[in-house]
Amino acid sequence: MLSETPPAIDEALAVVREVLGMDVAYFSSIDGEEQQILSLTGDGTTLEIWPGRVVPLADTYCDRMLNGRIGNVVPDASQEPELESLAGPASYIGVPLELHDGSVFGTLCAASAAARNDLGERDVRFMHVLARVLAAELDREELRKAFVELDRKERDRAHAIALYREVLQELVLTRYALDRRDDKATSTHLERATQQTRAAVECLLPDEIEPGSLRDTEEA
Repeated sequence: MLSETPPAIDEALAVVREVLGMDVAYFSSIDGEEQQILSLTGDGTTLEIWPGRVVPLADTYCDRMLNGRIGNVVPDASQEPELESLAGPASYIGVPLELHDGSVFGTLCAASAAARNDLGERDVRFMHVLARVLAAELDREELRKAFVELDRKERDRAHAIALYREVLQELVLTRYALDRRDDKATSTHLERATQQTRAAVECLLPDEIEPGSLRDTEEA
């Protein structure tokens, strides 16, 4: 899921709405059994479409479009048998957003409260072109996040190694302090070694730990 919508997507939605003259243009993600509206251009109040809204996928035009039960363009929903049981816009046009690996991230759509019998295949082709551009943008964003995460992990690893070296140094100093029977110095060096060990471990732990995920694999 996107934590932030890339600017190119909002720009594309504005272009879709202007070129097609629809009430709204929106971009959604599909995850399991749900669809979430990630970004929208236009006033979707009447159509009950707004950014952040999550609906069961089975209750959407997009699900029927992706499954081939309706076409990419619906000029008049009242004339579409597959949409009789759904409350939704009078006109709709949508295309899938397919990533480079062939998976469907979500949909690029536009809708209006009035029927639009002028919508046709040329408009679907236009939407497909934009969808490919946006899919490439999403791929780049995912790749950027992956590199950022790899860089963070490498920095954490280097920091952990430096901390472990400091731990070894503190343990050596602890041994010298014990030989001198210097209890105060022994306590100080052991405390530092403990703190640095804790910091090193925290650097290498994942942000979220599932129950049992740290258990030895031979033990599991």
